[in-house]
Order: sequence, then structure tokens, then C-alpha cells
Amino acid sequence: MHFGYRMRVTKVQAFILFALGTCYAEFSRRFAGKPVAVSMNKVAFIELARRANITSKKERAVYKNLEALEALKLVSYDGRNLALTPKGQKVFERVHADLEPYINIKGVIAGDDIAKFTTRTQTILKYRESEDSRVSSPKDLARGD
Repeated sequence: MHFGYRMRVTKVQAFILFALGTCYAEFSRRFAGKPVAVSMNKVAFIELARRANITSKKERAVYKNLEALEALKLVSYDGRNLALTPKGQKVFERVHADLEPYINIKGVIAGDDIAKFTTRTQTILKYRESEDSRVSSPKDLARGD
């Protein structure tokens, strides 16, 4: 499968790359301005991915996908530190840009006041014929009959 990232990256690999890049982006955001550098090994990333339900795949499958990403030179691993390569960072940014509208819409819809994003909020109650003979018209519905 080709996602337009100039190379063949499977959907699962793109997802794992997205998860890894997002982890590092969030760690960087949380520790910005502090004299701390965050690094993660494969085992820690796989455990994080499994506990956060980022993936339902078995640990071995995630490990194999990380190895495939290494072979594509999208991630590097020196035995202690799993990181995106510059090439991997570019692909992560493109995957993120592709997914961002979907992520944003979820945040907007889940927000407290979705009505403020519309110029006019309207609810339409549609009259539907009922098998119950007591309700025979919208006027009956309005009266509460």
C-alpha cells in the first residue's frame, strides 16, 4: 500500500510511525525548557503502545514492524534509543498532516459548546406517523397527548 510518502509504507507501519512520533512530540512538549532528554527503547515503546491500546497487535508483530521501519531507514535503534531518523520525521509529519483533520474534528465535536461553531443552530423534529392511534398529528405531539 502506498500512502504518497515516496516509499512503500504499510498502513500498520504508518500507524506505528505516527504513534512513535506522537510519543516523542508529547514528551518534548511536556519537558520543554527543562534539562531533560527523553529516550525510549523498543521494549518500552512496545509496552507503552500495548498499555495505551495504541495497537492490539502482539508484541512480536510490533517489534517486526519496528524492524521493517529500521530497514526503510525511518527509525534508528542503537540498543538503547529508538528514534525517528530525519527521513522518518518527514514521513511522520506527512502522516500527521494527513490525520490532523480527523483528529481536529473529534476535538471540535467532543468540545463543550459545538453550537458556537455554527452560525445558526437548528433542531428539526420530524413528524412520523405512529402506529399508536392516540398520536395523530404534530399538534397532538405539541400538546403532549
